[in-house]
Amino acid sequence: MQDTPAPLRLALCAIEQLPPQAILVPDANGDKEIDWPQLCQRALAGEWLALGAEGKLLLLPALAAAQARLHPLALLQGLVDGDNAIHRALAQAKRTTAEAEILFEPLTLAAVLEQAHSLSSRTHPVHGGFWSMPPHQARVLVLVQGHRALVLTQGTARPATPLCGSNSGSGSSCGNGALPYVLPVPLPEPDWPSIQRRLSATQQKLGDIDSTDELHQLINDAISALEQVPGHRCLVLMGQDKAELIAEADALSWGIAQSFRDDKELISPSGSAFSPNPIGDKGLALVFPGVGTASHGMLAGLHLPFGDFFVQLEQQLHERGLIGLDDILRPSALSHRPSLAEQAVAGVGASYVLFKLLEKLGIRPAFALGYSMGEAAMAAVLGLWQDPFALVHETLQSSLFTEEVSGSLRAARRYWMHQAQAEDAAEIDGDIHWQNLVVRLPADAIRPHLAEFPRAYIAIAQGPSTVLAGDEAQCKALVKRLGKRAINSELVTAMHTPVAQALHDHIRAFYTRPTSTDMDSAALPQLLWANAEPQGELDAEAIGGAIAACFSQELDFGALVTRARKQGARIFVEVGAGRQTSGLIEAIGDANNTELLALPTEGQGGKTLLKTLARLLAHGVSMDLGIFRPAPPVPEAQPAPDTKS
Repeated sequence: MQDTPAPLRLALCAIEQLPPQAILVPDANGDKEIDWPQLCQRALAGEWLALGAEGKLLLLPALAAAQARLHPLALLQGLVDGDNAIHRALAQAKRTTAEAEILFEPLTLAAVLEQAHSLSSRTHPVHGGFWSMPPHQARVLVLVQGHRALVLTQGTARPATPLCGSNSGSGSSCGNGALPYVLPVPLPEPDWPSIQRRLSATQQKLGDIDSTDELHQLINDAISALEQVPGHRCLVLMGQDKAELIAEADALSWGIAQSFRDDKELISPSGSAFSPNPIGDKGLALVFPGVGTASHGMLAGLHLPFGDFFVQLEQQLHERGLIGLDDILRPSALSHRPSLAEQAVAGVGASYVLFKLLEKLGIRPAFALGYSMGEAAMAAVLGLWQDPFALVHETLQSSLFTEEVSGSLRAARRYWMHQAQAEDAAEIDGDIHWQNLVVRLPADAIRPHLAEFPRAYIAIAQGPSTVLAGDEAQCKALVKRLGKRAINSELVTAMHTPVAQALHDHIRAFYTRPTSTDMDSAALPQLLWANAEPQGELDAEAIGGAIAACFSQELDFGALVTRARKQGARIFVEVGAGRQTSGLIEAIGDANNTELLALPTEGQGGKTLLKTLARLLAHGVSMDLGIFRPAPPVPEAQPAPDTKS
């Protein structure tokens, strides 16, 4: 039996300047086929090989890299040709298939460099999000071409990627392009003539800039000046470079007078913003979206500018007994027809990550509300329960979510059997054909027709549109009677219907959980519940009862948003995947001739979050201004010491 060879222990290091002892290998370049066995043999013999025409990737022994204080993007641990190459290469690297992600692609320099950057940035090579791992386990990647397998493990390099003015996708498999700069223009005297003078002065300063370092210094100076302005009153410019920032300043200057006259926010397509009457913290509401918003690629790239935050969050989950972020974000399950339970867990998980991030950035809302299952997310994320993470596996295993209100819909069968007359009972002996549809009509226009369709229900009233649920044939017949077309929902659930009402006590029992001993009701935002406002102390029974009332009854989300506005909410920030509630809230405001600012936080690798933060800044919402500081200048690379002499 052939002995398994020892791990290669070769380091792949990104370099800016060629060390004197490095040997340039220009033929190992780009998308050309590379003789990896020969390169590995040379590196094992002690050579430092600078790969590619510019020699930006250094292949050398890991020990030599450590002695030269070079931090590898990745370690090349296994390389095998022939039959059963994947298992043999993993055996050489002292790893198993259970630990590894396996990709089939050409073993070119470009491909290996891209995946080395993925390992360095902890970017998952498939879904593009944070690469979650169990405690004390390194990330392992197998690249396979034909009968050759190459094994990479994570190195010690950790890229520092700012949110503003950087290519947050550089070198990673989820490249999201360069994110714009955010340049605040402090407004200590926020009248129109003063604003115009400050804009002109800012344009002049931008025009005098000759380098990226000077632009970064201008932005840092502006942020430092803003920290001294009461309420952080400012106008916000966003642009990829100085030319775009100048153009944005010019575009906004034409609209400021009209903005004052209309008392209306001024925004540009690029994200620049000005508010003549900033709303501030007192009008900020967080909205937790419902089930069905989570997707396979959600949060992709967001970990790049917030790498330390994601690592710390995963460590906290490890301490709570979870394998990692994948436990609450469910990326594998979301890749193909996830169940209601998987969607529910992943949706709450996304809300948890985004809320914790906003909290880290110093954002404190005055109000909080949820759309449907978003009420459970609100309770879990805001720390009302002692152990919210227990919900993860309990939700996945509960028949309430897997069989009663979804899946085989046993609750619907029981309810219809109970309601049906004897001659109708035979109609539901087979499968339940349930459907959820969205119709662009207000619920009040649909309600008079429901008596003709006893198994079609209004599940959610959301201003100018309505979610219908129930028997597929009756729902479609109702839509036809209304003279409308409906949009099918991929998510099938009996929540918010009489079917769920019959499960009210079971739902209440599921969500009646011990409250957190650290919960400080005075520190919480004002919680707005949809169907049952808890009276008195916010205890376990009150929380469970409020959530059960929401899930088991028809939801009037339009009324909930209107109630929030009457109590002072003006800016609604969606804390979850996608932009489900953002669009709904804007439509509800338009239908009522009321301006409601609804802002998503997830998408485009951080760009959506950046635009939302910029608009919040323009409205005087308190936050850590350091998030807008661009990257510090990169020091000139020094040649590595000659460790061979």
